[in-house]
Amino acid sequence: MECNNGIQEKFTSTVIIDHTNSNILFCSTEDGVYRSEDRGNSWRRTGLSVGGVRVVVQQPKDPNVLFAGTDENGIYVTRNGGRYWEKVEAGLDHSTFYTIAFDPSNPEVLYAGGYVTGVYKSADGGRSWKRTNNGITNLNVHSIAVDPTNSNRVYAGTIWGGVFESVDGGDSWHNVGLNGSEVWSITVQPF
Repeated sequence: MECNNGIQEKFTSTVIIDHTNSNILFCSTEDGVYRSEDRGNSWRRTGLSVGGVRVVVQQPKDPNVLFAGTDENGIYVTRNGGRYWEKVEAGLDHSTFYTIAFDPSNPEVLYAGGYVTGVYKSADGGRSWKRTNNGITNLNVHSIAVDPTNSNRVYAGTIWGGVFESVDGGDSWHNVGLNGSEVWSITVQPF
């Protein structure tokens, strides 16, 4: 059974399931973000139709808030479930973002990374950002995860540079291994 009815561009980077309604899915594609309300049987494009969307994430407490990172078009946010998106620019001086992660215990805190960006952090729900690269020696960041039991512990996976850890909420970083590896995804499992 093919479940891509309505998706124009088949290259999909991310698929997420709405954490409040498992019938709703979002996916990031080469021509925007799509939404399904029937578990992926049919899709319709949301209000974001920029090219090269690499990641879409949902805010942990408000399912209507989503962020999308793009290849060369920056970061976008919707606060109404995808109907309207706005570009986020305050503090960002890069345009390619492959990963965005929320602090699960404080959704006002987000991290983002991408091609030679290092790590950016927002403490105001994504309205403004600042770079937090103290100690990161490889700025090609493709994955970020926040420890759900300790918001100060954050991990960043890089391309060829291994994994970096912060124990102070992104203020400083140190390498914890896997040098030479491409780290495309990090998940922190709570004990």
